[in-house]
Amino acid sequence: MAQRDKDTRWYHEMSASEQVQFQKDFDRTESMPENLLPPDHGSGLEDNLSAGVRCWQKLLQEDSPFYLARIGDCELTVLGRGYFPGSPHKPDMTGEYWRCGFGRDFILHRSELIEAFRDAHLLGVQENWLPWRKITIDILAALGFSIPYPRAVDVHLPYQLLVDGSLFHFLQGKKVLLVGGLAQPLAEAWWRTDFLSSHARFGPLHRITSISAVPMSDRQADQGGAWRDLDRVTAEIERMDFDVALIAAAVPAKILAKRIWSMGKTALDVGFVFDALLGIAPGERALRPCFRDVKDWPVKTW
Repeated sequence: MAQRDKDTRWYHEMSASEQVQFQKDFDRTESMPENLLPPDHGSGLEDNLSAGVRCWQKLLQEDSPFYLARIGDCELTVLGRGYFPGSPHKPDMTGEYWRCGFGRDFILHRSELIEAFRDAHLLGVQENWLPWRKITIDILAALGFSIPYPRAVDVHLPYQLLVDGSLFHFLQGKKVLLVGGLAQPLAEAWWRTDFLSSHARFGPLHRITSISAVPMSDRQADQGGAWRDLDRVTAEIERMDFDVALIAAAVPAKILAKRIWSMGKTALDVGFVFDALLGIAPGERALRPCFRDVKDWPVKTW
């Protein structure tokens, strides 16, 4: 039997009592509110992002290490182990489960992922993308999160911070660590004159004190390479000299964000930001809010 077929069977291999408890978790979600974001975040993407920026600015005023973690379709799939028989919104998520490179061998990380979301200072959620908003409500409610979630922000907040200049203004004067599959190529491109000039509209990239990188396997490499990299990458990060980590490493990024914060550093799960800065997959970039509104996106010359 193919590994993907094996992964879909985990629920049916539960004992009867385990299945009953699993269903009870989802029974609690039937009367949940319709929104993930707090009411004062307004309605619609533009209002939600503006509210997220205000939350970001408030954290900066506190002048303490913090971390941002984001929940997307792959994260939801890992939280549910690929299958949600009790969810009325999308009962089978095994395709995303396989796509995120999370096999049964890595189920031990699920509890750490949940805690990374629970402790995040900012938790990015998909308020404006159905059916994922409803699935997120189902899953977080089943895990005991309050809905709406007080520390939730729109999942696209890092993209907004990039295009409005907030991200690089925050990073000026800081030693920045890049973590992920594209970390090394981005670090190598960073100080090239053409890269800096092409991205000047995003803020003072040249005022960052230093850029270093810790590479990480692709999420699907060797059926879960990124997950197997977690402890190696954590140990390497502990030896690095940096102030802020930008992480683009799919689902493992969330666990790394909390681990880095536990080291006394700020960590941001920035998603597609590395791809966007390197000019990779412009079609994918155009699908993302904030990015698709940039009319003069830099043309890759490095």
